[in-house]
Amino acid sequence: MVEALASAENEQPQPLQHAANCPPWLSASFEHVLRRHEQGNLPHALLFSGSPELGKRWFSENVVRVLLCKNLQTNTGTRACGECPSCVQLDVGSSSEFRYLQPAGKSLTIRIDPIRELVEWLQLSAGADRYRIALISGADTMNRAAANALLKTLEEPAARTLCILVADRPAQLPPTLISRCQQIPLTVEDEPAALAWLSSHLGSDDAKAALEQACGAPLRAVRQAHPDWQAQQATIDAAWWNLFLHKRSVGAIVESLKEVPLTVCLSRFITLCAVAVRHRQGAAEFSPLKSLSAEQNAAIERLNSVQWFTIHDDLLRLHRIDSASFKTQTVLEGFLADTRLKIKG
Repeated sequence: MVEALASAENEQPQPLQHAANCPPWLSASFEHVLRRHEQGNLPHALLFSGSPELGKRWFSENVVRVLLCKNLQTNTGTRACGECPSCVQLDVGSSSEFRYLQPAGKSLTIRIDPIRELVEWLQLSAGADRYRIALISGADTMNRAAANALLKTLEEPAARTLCILVADRPAQLPPTLISRCQQIPLTVEDEPAALAWLSSHLGSDDAKAALEQACGAPLRAVRQAHPDWQAQQATIDAAWWNLFLHKRSVGAIVESLKEVPLTVCLSRFITLCAVAVRHRQGAAEFSPLKSLSAEQNAAIERLNSVQWFTIHDDLLRLHRIDSASFKTQTVLEGFLADTRLKIKG
């Protein structure tokens, strides 16, 4: 379920990757968008936001499919036919009516040049009864220059154009850009539908537990069930406890994490730090705490709540930094060394 990074040709048409039907747990929001389309009052810019791995891109791609389909299946009203020229072109990435943009490069950001090319394309005339649609996934990674370039187009949109922005953290977008969009926050609206979908993909009866462990994100639950993901998380957890139990040097711990993406490592550290904070607050019912050993509990107790919150803040700061020059080894060595000093102090 981990989506591939964009190629250097982001401004070109892209094939749609997800199934030609809406995520079942988001069907109410999907029908809301389609009703606005049928009533002729769809805005020129939509902003879909929600937690990571909720299915926002899947959702957005199906909005694109339905709006561009030339033979919409009227029996459901929510599925593109999959056979008309427009649907076929979308599937092979040759549609002249659709452009897709997503974060690229080492920093995983959207820069100004691809946005400028997208803006030029959006200003071309669309057909009288057709849309020209741009889908920007990871819109919250746009740098300031890119966001400003897009803002000018949203302020004076061409006729029959639609710009769809998808963001995990909409607050990262400039307020002026947000104000030009119709915001539609997405959540799991139909939990039974999400659980049924999960059960069919996990092949087990543990869908509810899997969804809870994934913080309510169905796609994350599927990813977390994969053995490769579980092995990676075990590597990170081992590094974390080796730090706090003084079982390995900082250098050896960093070496053990050399194959783990920095953002993944920091994200897991943030979760483990939250576990420690909850422990200090006496939240013994929190499920991850039940599996801690006496040695691990003692390590958590060696730091007070203020120290744990300081470590948590350090991790959040590192996780927010967006730099193409980030060196995993350097970042981790600095954080781990500082944290070990806090433990000794």
